[in-house]
Amino acid sequence: MKVYIADISPLQKKELFYALLERLPAARREAVWKCRRREDQQRSLGAGLLLEYGLNRFGVTLLQGKGLEACSLETDEHGKPFLKERADICFNLSHSGTLVAAVFDAHPVGIDVERVKMDGRNIAERFFCREECQYLEEEQWENCREQKFAELWTRKESYIKAVGGGLLIPLRSFCVLEDEIKQPETWFLHTCSIGEGYCLSVCGRRPFEAQIETVAFDGEMKKRYNESL
Repeated sequence: MKVYIADISPLQKKELFYALLERLPAARREAVWKCRRREDQQRSLGAGLLLEYGLNRFGVTLLQGKGLEACSLETDEHGKPFLKERADICFNLSHSGTLVAAVFDAHPVGIDVERVKMDGRNIAERFFCREECQYLEEEQWENCREQKFAELWTRKESYIKAVGGGLLIPLRSFCVLEDEIKQPETWFLHTCSIGEGYCLSVCGRRPFEAQIETVAFDGEMKKRYNESL
């Protein structure tokens, strides 16, 4: 399993934004422009760049004429994208604040990154299972309850995204306090803090150690894309 993260802040520079945008498939460019807010456009672009970057490590691309195996994206009945030609390459994307993240594996995976910003008690009471609510109320988390809520939330989101059930899976129907979920299939979770004030969780079908690589959106990436096309 491989995880990539990137800070989208450099994409605030218009020259770099437009240069890298032109290096992505038409469908992703359209998705970027469908976002109304500039920040959301940068997140969508960043997610597309990480997807292409990760696929290139497998010798695959979503572009034509790049010297790699060209593949296309399709979506399943729940709207989860997948590679039509390469069922052996699974991926998932996420973004929050100024960070974007992507995970790749040979088996279904899910990833979620979130800013740590609220204790989430009201949300937990409405959507989490009883054991998770009790966990958040433990006295030892008094000074870091926001972090603990973010951990639980990203773990739940990564599981739902890995399974691919979307909103059809109630958040309180499964517990993420342990690193292993049996419901009925077995899934595994891993959570870590990345950057300042962010939390990331990954879910996969087998025990794993997520290898995290930071990708820079800068002039060097622009140069690499120019050289590869």
